[in-house]
Amino acid sequence: MASTQPLMRVYFRALHDRLGLEFEPLDDNSLAVNISAYRGVITLDPEDPAYFRLTLALQPNATVSRRTMEGICLRHTATAKLVKVTLDRDGDLLLAAETVVAGHQQLPEPGYLAQVMPRIFSLLLSAVDGVHESVELEKMLIDS
Repeated sequence: MASTQPLMRVYFRALHDRLGLEFEPLDDNSLAVNISAYRGVITLDPEDPAYFRLTLALQPNATVSRRTMEGICLRHTATAKLVKVTLDRDGDLLLAAETVVAGHQQLPEPGYLAQVMPRIFSLLLSAVDGVHESVELEKMLIDS
């Protein structure tokens, strides 16, 4: 198994040095980063360093059924660019942005990451807003 240290250094240079974001290593394969009011996790894969995955977990304050929440997830996954929206076993929403940020088996360049990360963050936060709006609409329909 390859080491994540070179990949961790690349993300440090992109997140901290170029974007001014604070992050903390959670373990050898993941970093926590604060994005707006949310805490996301970037998963590092030393076997596929070009692959980027950023996940946000949200606990919806909703009284809507799991089936309705699954429909919301499917609708937003189908319409949001780059973002998958799913429910975990506990009913928490997971929003994940996944993309390729370098050539096959190559380390991403910090400069390139610093260019694309704000767009990825924006797409993810837009999906969060859309999901929240959908949940609120469903709650209003239930209450009426």
